[in-house]
Amino acid sequence: MPEPTAPSEPEIREAERIYRALFDASIPDPVRGRFLMASRRLDAQADPEELACYRRFLNRVGDLEALEIACRYRRILPLLSRKFRIMVAMAETVPETQSHFVNERSSLIRGLAVVAAGGFRSVYKLGKGFLLLWRVERA
Repeated sequence: MPEPTAPSEPEIREAERIYRALFDASIPDPVRGRFLMASRRLDAQADPEELACYRRFLNRVGDLEALEIACRYRRILPLLSRKFRIMVAMAETVPETQSHFVNERSSLIRGLAVVAAGGFRSVYKLGKGFLLLWRVERA
């Protein structure tokens, strides 16, 4: 079995950007390593045309979260959504992200406020994502 090559700068940057889009923090080393291995497998299995499109969007769009929401809504570029899901799965395994997955407070009002704020944020990101898609597709 061939020995894995060291991650390239674009691969590391991709991992950092996806993690930051999800958790607004720097990616922990264990998550980076596991994500890079999984990401390479996804890239190897992806249709070459989709992979080229994914890389074009990655290089041209700043807000990956907005792009992912819009792509998922329009059912295009599934590679981006798969990479986001893999990053979430990898991040669930480290203590740094526990507060994103486990609620340790019980307040109905706070819970409702968080759900409402999340809904408004998702609508905003969806609109922004549509605008980003339109801009990149026109370019």
